[in-house]
Amino acid sequence: MRNYLEIKGIRIVAEILLSALFLLPILPLNIANIVFIAFSSLSIGFGLLSYTFIDWKQVRFSYIISLAFIPYMIEYLMDTNNQLMQIEFLKKLPFLFAPFAFAIFFSFTKFKNTNRLFTIFTVATTLLAIVSFVPLIVNNDLFNSESYNNGAFLIRQKFEYASNLHPTYFGFFASIAIFWLISNLYNTTNNYKVLVAFAIITLFAAEVLIAAKTPFFITIFGSIWLVYKNTKSIKWLSIISISIILVL
Repeated sequence: MRNYLEIKGIRIVAEILLSALFLLPILPLNIANIVFIAFSSLSIGFGLLSYTFIDWKQVRFSYIISLAFIPYMIEYLMDTNNQLMQIEFLKKLPFLFAPFAFAIFFSFTKFKNTNRLFTIFTVATTLLAIVSFVPLIVNNDLFNSESYNNGAFLIRQKFEYASNLHPTYFGFFASIAIFWLISNLYNTTNNYKVLVAFAIITLFAAEVLIAAKTPFFITIFGSIWLVYKNTKSIKWLSIISISIILVL
């Protein structure tokens, strides 16, 4: 049996759709859904046609990601007349197909260029942060103490309006991007280290300003661990940890 996902034309289209998915932070929701459906349909469709190449162990492992969304499905099945639950069900449904689609694509194509995917994601998230904060700076909202009342409600509201993204979701996206930047900082040439540092500071500042509490603490502790993992230096770990705690 032939591995259809190794056919050049099919693979190129699948890789383009996969790269487009990592533009998620700046994609309109409808466009993101279309891209996701196209990628999943292509991966699952040609994957099933090439079923003898499926690595079922990898597919089973990928479904650990979906465990958190199963309660939503059960709750919907118990109350099918609830319109709100129907909406939540439709929003969570892709998470049941995503692990299968991604597992098939990566196991069939042996795709290795994950650097490109996370670079696209990081650039998109950083640009979103910059563009979303420009109106807040222009309107002097960032320098108005009243904007930070009630857990920075006004800042969060205006940020969500500018970015079309809930602050908590953006916070998690920013955390992922920061982790990626820190992981690659030590392998980055001097010409790009200034840009990397600028992106890290921008994303971290955005998390603080929009009061994304959970992503903020995830970023703090994750960054300390990544620095230690890359340096293996107790001295640098202590310096950075103390600095982060003081800033915190």
